[in-house]
Amino acid sequence: MAHAVSGPQGPPPLGPDGFDWTLWNADPVVVTGLVLLGAAYVTLALRHHRNHPVEGIERVKALSFFAGLAVLFGSLTGPVHDLSDYYLFSAHMVQHLLLAFAMPPLLLYGTPGWMLSRCCAIRACCASGASSPARPRPSPSSTWCSWRGTCRRPTTSR
Repeated sequence: MAHAVSGPQGPPPLGPDGFDWTLWNADPVVVTGLVLLGAAYVTLALRHHRNHPVEGIERVKALSFFAGLAVLFGSLTGPVHDLSDYYLFSAHMVQHLLLAFAMPPLLLYGTPGWMLSRCCAIRACCASGASSPARPRPSPSSTWCSWRGTCRRPTTSR
């Protein structure tokens, strides 16, 4: 990720003022992924608004989605990341808390239902043999179902 020093030299030395909280090392892979995700969100929202002018995305939801992207950006490229990589394990755990408990609810709340249904339109094998979008129940033999293309249970010979 965003490392100030590469190689076996270890952590960068602390200056006389201590840790620099203003240093941001933006990893190009993280920034590119976040920009693409934000662009996809805006593109889908504009396309949906063009096709359904009455419907729109609430400002609170859009703000929530982009706040989730900001939490991702801050925890993966900001000073918390450098502090967790080089100095403090507790900062690493704070980074995990941000990524596990702050970011997902923000992104999920900010994603409208029509966008989720479009993104999650994968049909799963169900225990009953048919896929129901209302209540999908994955069967234990979903690998077998996807390989054969049907949800019939394999016959075993005794």
